[in-house]
Amino acid sequence: MADFTAEEDAYSTKSGGASLDATRDSGTSYTMTMTGYGGPVTVMYIGPRPISFVGYYSINRGHLFFDLSGASGTITSATLKLYAYSGDTGGDVNNGHKFYVVGHDYGGSLNSAADDVNPTNNTAGDWTSTSVPTYSDEITVDGVAEGDEVGVTMNATALTAINNAVGSGDFDVGLVSNHDYKDDFTLSPTPVNGFSYTGVHFCTVNHATSGYRPVLTLNTGAAEVIIPARLTLKSGTMNLKGGTVVIK
Repeated sequence: MADFTAEEDAYSTKSGGASLDATRDSGTSYTMTMTGYGGPVTVMYIGPRPISFVGYYSINRGHLFFDLSGASGTITSATLKLYAYSGDTGGDVNNGHKFYVVGHDYGGSLNSAADDVNPTNNTAGDWTSTSVPTYSDEITVDGVAEGDEVGVTMNATALTAINNAVGSGDFDVGLVSNHDYKDDFTLSPTPVNGFSYTGVHFCTVNHATSGYRPVLTLNTGAAEVIIPARLTLKSGTMNLKGGTVVIK
């Protein structure tokens, strides 16, 4: 088993449409949020945000990539582990909200419109009719406390992408709400009209509690190797748990 922490993460905001549907399909403003007030963002938002009384609509999506260049072997199963930023108190956050994990290629960086996971950049319709791959079943976040783990089993499509990246590259994912994925904003829970962000809230790689940061767990049957976030070694040898990882 090997746990790979995210090299970087962020959430994007897509806005500019006259409704949630219009924003999703043809929004004109894109923002990739990696820093906030006082430093790097520690919370990731996934879900729609209608503020109709001021004519503003936005779609928020999460973005993660994992450096698998230090991995080896054939991956037989994988789990994306996310951690609740806020507890479910019966309000509009993590209270029965749903999301999907989809595939995307960020090319090792995150930057605004170029990295927004957008189904209409491929073919029209919902995510199931696009060339963007789906990596998970629908996941519901409900009844969690702050820091609770939300584990997402990666499907066969994701495993193919993971094995293609093992030893050489990144495994990149996007997180999208069920409304966004199905292109249906009447689904339950219905989006709340107001200034507050609703939907699913997860901790980012910048969270002060290291155990709350997103992790990709890969199962190969080999010894456990943990690759810490933002590890930068151009050359040398590093000993982990009695094993040796050579960074070239």
